[in-house]
Amino acid sequence: MPYTMPLNPSWQKPPRGNTISELAQRIKVNVEHRITGRQRPYIITGAALILVSVLSLFGSFQLWRSNSALHDSDTKIRMVRLFYPKVSLDIDSIYNKSPKELKIWVKQEEERLLAITKAEETAR
Repeated sequence: MPYTMPLNPSWQKPPRGNTISELAQRIKVNVEHRITGRQRPYIITGAALILVSVLSLFGSFQLWRSNSALHDSDTKIRMVRLFYPKVSLDIDSIYNKSPKELKIWVKQEEERLLAITKAEETAR
């Protein structure tokens, strides 16, 4: 029997389309995600931005609450100035002369009035 050459000998390049489609079917690829040194700065920056955002939001909320309380106090002080203008002028002049002494005096008066109120309640 005479020797016949194969249609596609090994020294010839096989047709490209068949090999690529066969490789795609044979190769199994496992993709693993890892945090390497290159991604670490981005992760740290992202975490820092989130932390700064949360702290800024908290600070803004606290300032909003304080501003609301100051607005309420402003309304009360304006009412006192409307009803008792002479008293408010006296308080302003005393405060401008010595604010520390006025703060001490107010604290002492509050404590004295609180003590009187407690004494009246216990006397009943």
